[in-house]
Amino acid sequence: MHGRLEQLDHCLVGRWENVSTPLPELDFLKNWAYHTWLLKGRLNLVVLGRGLMLFEFELLSEAERVLAIGKRRVKDNILFLEKWYSEVGCFCNGANTNEAYVRVVGPPLHLWSREVFKLIGDSCGGFIAMDENTDSMSELQ
Repeated sequence: MHGRLEQLDHCLVGRWENVSTPLPELDFLKNWAYHTWLLKGRLNLVVLGRGLMLFEFELLSEAERVLAIGKRRVKDNILFLEKWYSEVGCFCNGANTNEAYVRVVGPPLHLWSREVFKLIGDSCGGFIAMDENTDSMSELQ
């Protein structure tokens, strides 16, 4: 399912400058984004945790245009945007660990695939295994 990886090209990751400031509600943020960025296509928002948000744009051109705009003030906080990359949420270079269990939180279900999880795992130092239920997606059927 190579199409799922291409869908990630339509995704931007938002980082909040101040994670201790209460974050806006998703409905407010979605309406703000449509109005501020003058979006024509659909936009999905997913909270990734730790002050990170996934912005999934229907139209690649809109994702690229919004990325070029740069940081934006939203209420009492600053939102920094960057292209989605597989290292989002991984340990920084130089972190000392022997092993880590990575719980991938955030990618919408329609983006789940072994290929996507392998890309994330390889970026975090090496893909070892995938939970059997996740691999077969048995709990989603």
